[in-house]
Amino acid sequence: NFLKEIPKMKQSEKQLAYKLVVSDFDGTLVNEDGSILESTKQTINAYRKDGGNFAISTGRLPEAIIHRAQELGLKGAVSCCQGAVIMDIERKEVLFSDTIPNKTAVKIAKKMEALGLHIHAYDLWEYYCNMDDDALKFYKKATGTTPNLVLDKPISKLLEEKGIGVYKMMVMVEPKDVPWVFEILEKENFEGCTVTKS
Repeated sequence: NFLKEIPKMKQSEKQLAYKLVVSDFDGTLVNEDGSILESTKQTINAYRKDGGNFAISTGRLPEAIIHRAQELGLKGAVSCCQGAVIMDIERKEVLFSDTIPNKTAVKIAKKMEALGLHIHAYDLWEYYCNMDDDALKFYKKATGTTPNLVLDKPISKLLEEKGIGVYKMMVMVEPKDVPWVFEILEKENFEGCTVTKS
């Protein structure tokens, strides 16, 4: 409903109060069933027609957001993986990217594995997951993506072998487990990384 707050053109000044609006996607622009309301699309289009710039910043990987941005008629850039990747929507080219170095990613994965957690490690166009469970089914349905399941070895080993520097690492836990998982991972002080939750 925040879209109702997007300022309309000031008639007396003929200019927008805000020239740029950046929005999250999940839980903001998209409903639980994955649909985007027609009224949301109309509001964004009206704002853009008035000269406003509208962009999305999301935790999703590019594969899971670019087609949704196109569905909204957006052009320009979209921010993915919590800002670690900025992509051109039309050309699907990377405009900016920053990865977690391989050695740090391996260290993070090992800590997550020691805690027995459901892990996602994001490469640019794909992600690796260590558990085929209900959490993964939910994630696949919500994002329309399919992971590379890594069930024959630890994710840390796969990352080490491939030398991948990941854009994001994520664990999926029940809400009741968020506080203790967050506390443990935050205490690790992984170099150059920030632990967040959503």
